[in-house]
Amino acid sequence: MIFTRPPILEVSSQPGAPEAAGFMLFKKEGKLHVSEKSREKLAGLVGEGFLDVLEKAGYKGETGETFVFHRSEKPYKVILASLGDVDKKKGLYEKLESVRSAIGGIVSQVVEKNEDLEVYYEDPYGIDGCLGLREALVAAGLAAYRLEAFKTEPKRKLTSIKLVYTGSECSGLEDVVGEAKTLVEAVYLARDVASAPSNKMTPEHVEKYAKQLEGMLDNVTVRVIGFEEAKKLGMGGLVSVGQGAEVKPRLIILEYKGGDAGPYAIVGKTLCFDSGGISIKPSHGMETMRHDKAGGAAALGAFYAVAKMGLPVHLYALLPAAMNMPDGGAYKPGDIVEMYDGTKVEVINTDAEGRMVLADAIAYARKDLKAKEILEYSTLTGSIVVALAHVYAGLFNWNEGGEKDLLAASEVTGERVWKMPTDDIYKKALKSEYADIKHVGDRWGGSITAAVFLKHFAKDTPFTHIDIAGTAIPMGGGEKYLPPYVPKAISPGFGVRLYYEYLKKHAASKA
Repeated sequence: MIFTRPPILEVSSQPGAPEAAGFMLFKKEGKLHVSEKSREKLAGLVGEGFLDVLEKAGYKGETGETFVFHRSEKPYKVILASLGDVDKKKGLYEKLESVRSAIGGIVSQVVEKNEDLEVYYEDPYGIDGCLGLREALVAAGLAAYRLEAFKTEPKRKLTSIKLVYTGSECSGLEDVVGEAKTLVEAVYLARDVASAPSNKMTPEHVEKYAKQLEGMLDNVTVRVIGFEEAKKLGMGGLVSVGQGAEVKPRLIILEYKGGDAGPYAIVGKTLCFDSGGISIKPSHGMETMRHDKAGGAAALGAFYAVAKMGLPVHLYALLPAAMNMPDGGAYKPGDIVEMYDGTKVEVINTDAEGRMVLADAIAYARKDLKAKEILEYSTLTGSIVVALAHVYAGLFNWNEGGEKDLLAASEVTGERVWKMPTDDIYKKALKSEYADIKHVGDRWGGSITAAVFLKHFAKDTPFTHIDIAGTAIPMGGGEKYLPPYVPKAISPGFGVRLYYEYLKKHAASKA
């Protein structure tokens, strides 16, 4: 929609004559195996002894590990990728993740070299046929992503991916392909927004792209609260953080009316760039703060998927968009800021800006939009990366009714969350001598006290905060944890599929 178009995705029972072909293999009882159908096809392409070749080459068959045979005729490349040891894949997450990793490994071998690819898809686990097929298609599309709008000569050559599927377990192929395409589009949208440089994705640009959805999707409207209106409304958090930047902040509100369930609200931190403000960050690594809008990007992508698929829900997405810059008019440590709900907040560190803009958006979702549930994504704290590295996002939950469904959605999509404590005792860290509350506690438990600060503005509305700082900005060592279907040097779009899957199941159970 914005910069990057996904390759064409399709499923067919008939193989063609592609530039490249991919096959999945697996380990069982310590040995490499392929299905009988794949064995016959592979033998015709690369010879009967292909498994011996792998063994002699030192191929281990780890999850996602690839091996490439080169040929002088189509397919010019034959890629094998392993699911890993299938006997050790116990839960739904491990099984689906091995499928996504194998497919992603295959695609990654050809994305910059071949125009089309066929992957022979078979499921050794007996997963629900349609679910496994959907996730294989999604992984194929996600692995092909490259952000190249700002390059003179794009490197991505792959234009189409076809899964060759001869099974009978999935009866709704057309619906599966349509849903997979939508999810890939949604994640591409989120990746584009989150990974674009701040001079190409200012709050003004975010507004522009959000408004595009109004004309693209049914039952969607967009309202924008600009800087002057935000000041009149008393949105002190949003105004304070963004007032030092040349491009002023705004609150972008998207609404989708697809049914009576809800209204639900998803809020995403949309810091188009975060210098730290007066509490300026060290220069090393500051360029990665282009990704500090990953929460808003995830909210936008999830909203797109929900609306495009026509889920029967009433959904809002709120994107408080700002740039945190040092300037003569910037907010300062020690300032007292009055927030949208009237709370007086003592500012401790201007680099803790995300919670300020989010607090106003959360209060607006509660007070004005009457949201029944609020879920919020943000690259909020470095503390969560210290706790969970770049593997899990931190889940802070005050929505008991939705927790089971959210964790179940995480098992399906592979966007893993780890439940963190939310006890009231942590409020003590936010006690202020000068205002109602401080916006930063002490060093210890920083991700927890940040979550508790946000909860203050949700009041009694069921609220979930997911700190995606590690999973949405997997750089500076986090790259080693990335699965093969997530390219490096981008924000992966973490959370898009998670919230879509949550609403798909959770809202259906409420209907």
